Amino acid sequence: MEKELKQDPINIVKVVLFGPESSGKTTLSRHLARYYHTVWAPEFAREYLQEKWNNERKTCEKRRFTSYCHRTNEIRKFFSKKS
Repeated sequence: MEKELKQDPINIVKVVLFGPESSGKTTLSRHLARYYHTVWAPEFAREYLQEKWNNERKTCEKRRFTSYCHRTNEIRKFFSKKS
């Protein structure tokens, strides 16, 4: 799977926030983006996985996770061009 997801090198710092729901990750990420004068990228996984559950009553399987990773990579490229 990693060979399919090769990323182009970019000069950007990536920050990953993880934790339970309603713990302030989105708020913190927005404040960090504003503080560092950069673009804030919205969360993608929650929406993707919720839609998958609503439509198919399935969680994310390994083979389908690849399409999620490709979409995340496209989003990363889009926002890296803006920063």
